[in-house]
Amino acid sequence: PSQCSAQRRRPLRPRRLILRAMNMNITLHRWALTTGCILLALAGQAQGLDDIMLYGRMDPLGTARSTGLGGAMTALGADLGAIGINPAGLGMYRSSDMSFTLGLGAGGASTSFAGESTVTAAPHLIVGQIGGAITTPMNSPHFKRGTFAFAYRPLKDLHQRTEWTGEQDGESLTQQLALQADGTGFEWNSPDSYIRYRIRTPRQQRLGFSWTLAKAALLTLDYGRSDFRTATFTSNDLYGTDVDRIQSELDSAFALEQQFRGGLEFRIQDTWRFRMGGGWRSAAADPQTDFSGAIDGTLIEDGSGIVHWALGGEYRAEEWYAGATYRHTSTETGRRLYALSPEVATGRTGLGLLMMSIGARF
Repeated sequence: PSQCSAQRRRPLRPRRLILRAMNMNITLHRWALTTGCILLALAGQAQGLDDIMLYGRMDPLGTARSTGLGGAMTALGADLGAIGINPAGLGMYRSSDMSFTLGLGAGGASTSFAGESTVTAAPHLIVGQIGGAITTPMNSPHFKRGTFAFAYRPLKDLHQRTEWTGEQDGESLTQQLALQADGTGFEWNSPDSYIRYRIRTPRQQRLGFSWTLAKAALLTLDYGRSDFRTATFTSNDLYGTDVDRIQSELDSAFALEQQFRGGLEFRIQDTWRFRMGGGWRSAAADPQTDFSGAIDGTLIEDGSGIVHWALGGEYRAEEWYAGATYRHTSTETGRRLYALSPEVATGRTGLGLLMMSIGARF
């Protein structure tokens, strides 16, 4: 039996397909051109699916407070973590605020392929949020104060490591390439090919609710939706029929995504605050199918449902504060490592983050 091993890191800009060819005689040139066009079209389909998932399913970071409340900040304000969700909430500040949040995390997975299980993790350090809000009194009978705010906050943590390892008798990747080549010679230094394309991610709608019980507790709830069936794919480097086919397959693969988030905060006197939160996001795409149209268990990248939860606390003095929150996200994963593989690699990926914030109010 041969050894099959695969390792994947999330690409930041998956824009290029490299085709290795040729060293063929003249009778094979037309076949090569046709095959190249088909491969380019298939690459556009794969990148269209993956890119829409990668850039359409944002998972914003923020302060230890916004993270501890499960990210349910639509109806809340006076926190720099809300700047990317509901900027109008910054108008609730009564004083100026400067803060910095650092995240220490590990993105990994527990996977299974060909009867073997693998556990991987990739530790990393990330800035969750940095910024400030300057609040000043207004010389107006209608407006008491005004706030100018600025902040940096990542829209998604892409640090993830996933590996699959397993043995298959007669089904290695090199054997599959040899079968598909069917006697045709290939050279490693053949020309590169690429395609340019444009994707449009779906709109997002959010609805928020918050309720405060004096100064003892705070409850916040969020509902969001994104119809990924409205996502589009266009390209001038592919034939119009291929673009239409890819768009049709995107329409049939994607689904309406719904998201529920919630958080609860308890306050002890004026100095200590404890938080818990979490949420669930439904699948944004249906499982992919094989060449015969049967569902083969392979999931579109990032397309499955996601669960997350968070726990944290904070100490708040008169002029400064410091807090920490642990947040964990997990989702089901599964894919074929190459097109003709008889096995589907399955598992579950997870991302743990310890968010630590420190700030000053004046």
